[in-house]
Amino acid sequence: PKIRKLLDEYLTEFPPIIKHQWNKSAIEFPAFVKDSYYDFVKENEYVDPIDWAQPGYAQGLVCLEDFIIHRLPEFAFFRNNAASEGTSNLSPWLHFGHLSAQRAILRVMDFIDEYKKHVDVFV
Repeated sequence: PKIRKLLDEYLTEFPPIIKHQWNKSAIEFPAFVKDSYYDFVKENEYVDPIDWAQPGYAQGLVCLEDFIIHRLPEFAFFRNNAASEGTSNLSPWLHFGHLSAQRAILRVMDFIDEYKKHVDVFV
């Protein structure tokens, strides 16, 4: 794929986190009132709640590891087959920013020697 030649330049490890010097206690934030939020945002009655995906970075990593173990070895064959369990199932975490595409690709690239075709399709 075309992206392959750009990976060395753009797909890099995350830099270490450095504690910022800013004092957050200097700014007052309004309290979040859950009830007023739910009054404002109406629930979509036509879409069932999702119960298979739990929020958060840690759960995104759990799903990523599950994908690597169970679906990456056949990903190129089944990713577009709606009748199979061939997709990554990472969309909720990627969409809401709980897991970055960069983190997912870096982790999947660890398996390039075993599953080259499938890793290339994922990337």
